[in-house]
Amino acid sequence: MPTLQAGEPQRKVWTREEAARLTDLFPGQRYELIEGELIDKMGQKPPHAYLIALLTTLLSHAFANRVRVQLPISLPDPEGITSEPEPDLVVLKSSSADYMQRHPGPQDIVLLIEVSDTTLQFDRDTKARLYARSGIKNYGIVDIPQRRLISLQEPGGDEYKMVRIFQIEDVADLGVISVDVKDLFTVA
Repeated sequence: MPTLQAGEPQRKVWTREEAARLTDLFPGQRYELIEGELIDKMGQKPPHAYLIALLTTLLSHAFANRVRVQLPISLPDPEGITSEPEPDLVVLKSSSADYMQRHPGPQDIVLLIEVSDTTLQFDRDTKARLYARSGIKNYGIVDIPQRRLISLQEPGGDEYKMVRIFQIEDVADLGVISVDVKDLFTVA
C-alpha cells in the first residue's frame, strides 16, 4: 500500500467493494484497482494491441480455452481487499464453470503476462511485488521499448527469487511455455 511522505495530502485508499460500486456511477470507464489506487486503463498503442493479439493466438494454440485477456483476477487477502488487477493475459490450469461465480485466483493461474509499452516500471515494481505476495508463480513482462521478455518466477515475500531477461535473440522459458522472443517483435 502506498505510504505518505511528509507534506503529502491524505489519499483515499479504495477497497474492491468501493471500486465495484464506481462502475455503476461511471459506466464505460476502465480502470484497475492496485493497492488501493484506481489506475486508469489507458488506450492501447498499436504495438501493445498487436502483441496482446499475437500472444492470445500463441497461447490459445497451446492452452486452448484456458486463456483470459484483460479480465480481473482475485487475490487473497490482505492484497485482495485493495487490489483487483486486470492483467493483459492469464493462462489458467483448467477451464472451469467455477468462473461463472468467481474470478480466478493465484491457485488457478499457471502464467500471467503484462505487455508494457509505457508502464514498465509499474509492472516491474508495483505489480511484481503484488503478484509475488499473492503467490503468482510465473509472471512475464513483454518490454516493448527494449524488445525483450522478462520472466519472474519463484515468488517469496514481495519479490521473485528468479528473474531472467530474454533478449530478441533468445528463446524465453516462461515455466509452462517457451517463446522465441524475435517472433514477438518481427512482423511477417
